[in-house]
Amino acid sequence: MMTMKKRRKKWRKTLRTRHAQLKDLLNAHHTIGGYDFTKTRQGKGLCVSIATAFEGVYLETFSLEFDVKPALRLVRHDVPPFIPLTLLIEQSRIQTDIWTLLDPLSRQLKAFTARKRQLQLLKVSHLKVLKCRVLSVEVGESNVLCSVRVEKALLHAFDGKPSVSMERVKAGYFFSIPPSIIRSEQKQKLVKQLPSENICLETDSPALGPEKQVRNEPRNVVVSAEFISRVKGVSLQTVMDVTTQNALRLFPKITSKLRP
Repeated sequence: MMTMKKRRKKWRKTLRTRHAQLKDLLNAHHTIGGYDFTKTRQGKGLCVSIATAFEGVYLETFSLEFDVKPALRLVRHDVPPFIPLTLLIEQSRIQTDIWTLLDPLSRQLKAFTARKRQLQLLKVSHLKVLKCRVLSVEVGESNVLCSVRVEKALLHAFDGKPSVSMERVKAGYFFSIPPSIIRSEQKQKLVKQLPSENICLETDSPALGPEKQVRNEPRNVVVSAEFISRVKGVSLQTVMDVTTQNALRLFPKITSKLRP
């Protein structure tokens, strides 16, 4: 017959096992980006928590609080300001299907926190050159770059405001300009404001070509150079020479690979 002492020992062992199992389940829930729903204000509100993770490591949780009556309405949140939350709400069917908001929002939050984590790891590893791009959070990424004090970075197809770009210029960052500049007013304003010493060329093939929805090709890099030469009022050769030198400053190891 089992004594009370043995029963208690068995119960403690069972509780520890179940606690570990629940902890593993909760960790798995977070690392796959699960949602937590909590009723607030005696059922008048709903709080949704969105977990983010990178390579199996739980990172951050973001929260949104909604009024549920008479209609579902966002009242407060801690989503970073560069995530287009208002636009995502407008594009969703939030009143009938909240997942049409949460799923795209979760993807953008995961992309942001993952890139932020990557930048932190790069800083620890003393990597000082980085090409960055993720969904629609380029401005947020450049903020993170500054916060971890990355000394050199190439901001690919930068979509932020020209005023924001000048802060990155002060930090010593470079901006690569794709052929889509010929149809992008934002890129044209950006090039007008940027010093030539901070401009590089790119094509981003097969995307960001001179014609929308037409496959881009590497040879279109000359389109970027020609447009920059017109904006800056300098020769095409000058643009080619300056952007080449900028690329060599950013990636000095490729110098040995160039033909004499």
